[in-house]
Amino acid sequence: MAELATLNGGVSRTPGIGKKAHSAAVEAGEVVVINGQVAVAVNKADADAVNSYVTEGPITVKKTLALAINFGDVVYWDNTAKEMNKTSTANTKAGYCLEDAAATTDASVTIYLKPNV
Repeated sequence: MAELATLNGGVSRTPGIGKKAHSAAVEAGEVVVINGQVAVAVNKADADAVNSYVTEGPITVKKTLALAINFGDVVYWDNTAKEMNKTSTANTKAGYCLEDAAATTDASVTIYLKPNV
């Protein structure tokens, strides 16, 4: 699951939001890949129901626990493990890291979700 992130004492950027019917049911905050884009479901929705998805902006999301991810690192969504990492092979580019996340002690990472265009 992911959530919108607030940075710099609560200042956040208005995220990009798109609407799409996804082929599977989703929970609010669930990260999905739609047409090669990483997106976060805004609401719970049944399969094939139109829902809103955050497609750009700061989010906090689960990461590979054993991996340190540092400010500026490019991050990729592993749709099998349902977590962010730094491995491009077989994963979907999601954006870049906004705050350092330590290996073993940080279970999540704050990234800037950026469309692949």
